[in-house]
Amino acid sequence: MDSLVIPAGRPKLDAERYATPRTAERPGNYTICIRRPPYIEVVGVSVEVTSDGCHVQTRSVAAQLSLEPLVSGR
Repeated sequence: MDSLVIPAGRPKLDAERYATPRTAERPGNYTICIRRPPYIEVVGVSVEVTSDGCHVQTRSVAAQLSLEPLVSGR
């Protein structure tokens, strides 16, 4: 298990690359969970990372987040 925290307010987030230290050069199947309140959590995005014999092949993942519905105080 590993995690990656991207600070809030990062400019041009979609133009930057992020990687987790423990996945570097380790092929395998990874499950991605995205948490960012107040958005609905994205869970279980499965990604297979393969190797070319020398290095792992970069994989890109894009997610569109939806806001949590407002809960009334009834």
